Amino acid sequence: MTTSPSRPATGLRRVLAALVCVVFVISTAACTTSSEEDARRLTTSESELLSAARFRNYDAGTRRIDVTIAGPETSTELTGYYDFLDHAGLVQVVPTDDGSTVGAEEYTNYVWWTTSVVGEAVVEGAAPDWEAGIPAVDPAWEWEFFEMDSSASTLLATLALVSATGVDRPDNPQLLAQSDALWLDSTEDGVWFQLPSSDEIAPATGQPVERATIPRFLVSDDGVIQRAEVTLADSSTATIVFGASDDGDVPLPDVATSGE
Repeated sequence: MTTSPSRPATGLRRVLAALVCVVFVISTAACTTSSEEDARRLTTSESELLSAARFRNYDAGTRRIDVTIAGPETSTELTGYYDFLDHAGLVQVVPTDDGSTVGAEEYTNYVWWTTSVVGEAVVEGAAPDWEAGIPAVDPAWEWEFFEMDSSASTLLATLALVSATGVDRPDNPQLLAQSDALWLDSTEDGVWFQLPSSDEIAPATGQPVERATIPRFLVSDDGVIQRAEVTLADSSTATIVFGASDDGDVPLPDVATSGE
């Protein structure tokens, strides 16, 4: 089994395939609502800002991430890093108050993934200090690996969404401007965008439609993604908060590297 992910394609089709389909494959019904009055199509400058956002993640290399998947009854929190150059992520499943996840004092539950494979390891001992940097992966850890299938669970759909927020060149601003991507809001932290729902040119007339099941980005004025949000098939809401970049690389578990 090889775990080296292929380099992602670019352009509007990749925006849709990676950022919309990753969610829709587990969604049986698109949760469609009328947009707020001020939701509208993108201006030229906004298209240029959004087109550069995923490349800025790639250009940053590795970024700190905090993920929350809030469901109707339970929630899952993840903290760690994603390496956009090597397309690999490592996170810890943060223990919940109800004890439904592994406790931090006795064990640490790690999840490692690429665009094609996911690994999980439950390790005895306290969690690392993620603020101090990317922790080392001990060769003695026992990993269980399986195929990355974003349709299998809300967790995998969310991890796939993290992977899809970085590409090795900017997206096409002209295609974004012609799509049904939306400007949603401007805040002191940046601009909220809803991504396109398809790769087709949107009609010039008609009311913009805001869909909770289409990912949305909060992009800073300098084109850096600060947050990503989407509603998943089971009505869970996935929120990804991107932190500072890191000079380190996400380590590869030995088993994944050797292909065993």
